[in-house]
Amino acid sequence: MISNPHGMLAGKRIRDVRASLQAYSLSLELFDKHIKLPSSTNVHYQPQTVYKGLMQLSMEGGYAQSTMDDLALRYGMDAPCGGAFLYRLKRLGYDEWLSRLTEVNDAVLSIAKRLGLLDKPVVCAIDYTMVPYYGRFNRHVVRGKRKDGTNKFYEYATISIVQDGLRLCVYSRPVTLLDSKAEVVRELITETRKRGVRVKLCLLDRGFFTV
Repeated sequence: MISNPHGMLAGKRIRDVRASLQAYSLSLELFDKHIKLPSSTNVHYQPQTVYKGLMQLSMEGGYAQSTMDDLALRYGMDAPCGGAFLYRLKRLGYDEWLSRLTEVNDAVLSIAKRLGLLDKPVVCAIDYTMVPYYGRFNRHVVRGKRKDGTNKFYEYATISIVQDGLRLCVYSRPVTLLDSKAEVVRELITETRKRGVRVKLCLLDRGFFTV
């Protein structure tokens, strides 16, 4: 009997693509249910178009205009220009976005629970992420070591499940200049427990090795 590794690889690739498409469709469904982006009745670009742009921007990084151009050129979407895209996003305030995106993430956790993926204690990791910011300084921005032409950043902390076969963000929160790392870690673990996730082990990188 002759094995066919290329056939096995092709089969895995097909399954991965199908799973990605299902995850993409589920994300759009959850966005539509929990975010409810305000729009007028005669608006040209429907909320789903904005959600697709937001997901693309989140996955690929970059800027609003280049992301919209990418959607139009690579995927043939009737995408808005960068300015129109940002205008639609700004129809909701900062705190509203934070609350509604948390609802979306909680909905994903609920699905994981129904599938039995959270029945046992899990290994989690806490990370800080800094995103360069080039606008005016405000209460949501922190200062840090200069990088990519700026010393201002949006910073957020996440706690995620990181064990084999499961990668899932449990909770995230913005970090401000007034937040201590001890307070952030305490809140992340508390919010994780509130969501019914039992932590077996929590991993922190060397950035947390401070007094």
